[in-house]
Amino acid sequence: MAVGVAAALLYPDRTAAYSAGEALTFLKIPVVLVSYTSSVIPIVISVYALSKLEKGLKKIVPTVCKTFLTPLLSLAIMVPATYLVIGPIADTVGKALASGYTGLVGLNPVIAGGLLGLIWPAAVMFGVHWGFVPIVMNNIAEYGRDTLFTITGPNNMAQAGATLGVFLKTKDKSVKELAGPAALSAVLAGITEPAIYGVTLRFKRPFFIGAVFSGIAGAIVAAAGTGAPTLLGTSILTLPGYIGVGFVGFLIACAIAYFGSAIVTYFFGYSDDMLPKKEEKKEEPQEIIPAKDEALLAPVSGKVIPLSEVRDEAFAGGILGQGAAVIPENGEICAPCDGVISVMYPTGHAVGIKSDIGAEILIHVGMDTVTLNGSCFAVKVKAGDYVKAGQLLVRANIEGIKKEGLDITTPVIVANTADYMQIKTVAEESVKSGEVLLNCVSK
Repeated sequence: MAVGVAAALLYPDRTAAYSAGEALTFLKIPVVLVSYTSSVIPIVISVYALSKLEKGLKKIVPTVCKTFLTPLLSLAIMVPATYLVIGPIADTVGKALASGYTGLVGLNPVIAGGLLGLIWPAAVMFGVHWGFVPIVMNNIAEYGRDTLFTITGPNNMAQAGATLGVFLKTKDKSVKELAGPAALSAVLAGITEPAIYGVTLRFKRPFFIGAVFSGIAGAIVAAAGTGAPTLLGTSILTLPGYIGVGFVGFLIACAIAYFGSAIVTYFFGYSDDMLPKKEEKKEEPQEIIPAKDEALLAPVSGKVIPLSEVRDEAFAGGILGQGAAVIPENGEICAPCDGVISVMYPTGHAVGIKSDIGAEILIHVGMDTVTLNGSCFAVKVKAGDYVKAGQLLVRANIEGIKKEGLDITTPVIVANTADYMQIKTVAEESVKSGEVLLNCVSK
């Protein structure tokens, strides 16, 4: 559904209408035409709203038609809402930032450069920086060069320097292995995502140090009047692209951003104390208790089929363990042995039991029934409960599951199959709840 909403924003006819300046309406409501081809914020906000809408719809849409009606209503509501409200508002925010910067440049370029450099790391994170692109393209078209994005160039160097500071300071092997390549990638190729998301933002303080030096460098670049004839990602390899007016100032700004961030981060921005504390666990020799023979009862009455016939590769291929499957006649799912509930899914579609003798059993009621979010299940026990063989664990609405178009086949798996020599199916064609279904034969 999220991809569907995003695709609607880029629908070719709508994009063509924007380019042609045509007037569009929806139910006689004017649609504000916006180009979303380079935007990020509108779809992020739309998907967030979609997640809330979908939860609400699942509560009110009847179960019998929930599977198709929920996504249908989600698209029918969110696409117009994004066209009419969310998209225009998000686009306006980006343009307002760009207009604010333009006005500030008119008053004082140095202050504007410093402020833009300071907020640029956050702007990039949230995708708001795309609101400046039209101004940049207009500058290049009108004057043959742009000074706006040039101001933000040293930000790459600042984040690279902060990451280098972490690399030099840390003694933790995992951090060093991440910070080293990230710092190199940022300074050589201008690719800062690994540095920001893997290192500086993770430890917070290096990120803010980089932002401060990005602001200082931005003020220097603005004062020098540096420009570029095209959109450039700043790195050591692209520096020749800035040759011209203010080039020396740009080099100085990049050097200050890189080395300043590295030095301050090394001394004040990072220590290994920021890493999560690792609990030292004393390894005690564990007694290996051999598995014992055990008979497991059928948790529900119905037709017995081998796991190989289950329409799920994980079960059919024995990936989860050996066992058998039952096509239930009713929804009374009972304990196959005496033991403790090790896992009880809140949705009720699956339950795990560890028997007193040692078998670890998984009962999975139906295929893909987790998608029902518990609507067809009444859970009677919880994790940690001790149960007796034949005790009711879950009451499933078998007819309700069928109406949702889902398979009701219920695998009964011995998860610790490797502890046994053989998991043998005793029941052949059909079984009654409480009758022996499986024999676990020890090695």
